[in-house]
Amino acid sequence: METRVSLKPILLFFTSVFFALTAFCDGLHEAKPFAEKHLVMQVSGTEQHAAVLNIASNLMKHYGPDVIDIQVVTFATGIQLLRGQNNPYRQRIESLAANGVRFYVCQNTIDAMKREKRIVFTPLQGAELVKSGVAHILEEVEKGYTLVAP
Repeated sequence: METRVSLKPILLFFTSVFFALTAFCDGLHEAKPFAEKHLVMQVSGTEQHAAVLNIASNLMKHYGPDVIDIQVVTFATGIQLLRGQNNPYRQRIESLAANGVRFYVCQNTIDAMKREKRIVFTPLQGAELVKSGVAHILEEVEKGYTLVAP
């Protein structure tokens, strides 16, 4: 009599292991994988600059840099917060970045400035470019980040 081995349980086991490892590896790529709070702040105007930096600083003091993950995403005139030349907020931004706050600049806004022949925009050292600031915010909210738009 022949014994037949079902491949279904084996396939199910390896599929489960694959998905578990994928989820684990995805967590390793996060800037702060053990953070309990996740916040993305929208900066779309120049009037928000000081408020956003104050909020980020206050939250870092309140929760501690290991407990909260903060992203600051700039687009439209808000990108001026992260300009590299003559930036009055440079020291505050560098201090926050040293504590793990991540800063993003919208590439679409920079491209629009180039087309309109306005000033050339050079981002502050350490600021990351994203294709679309708004799309980046939407993606982070889908991952569970809380959106704050002061």
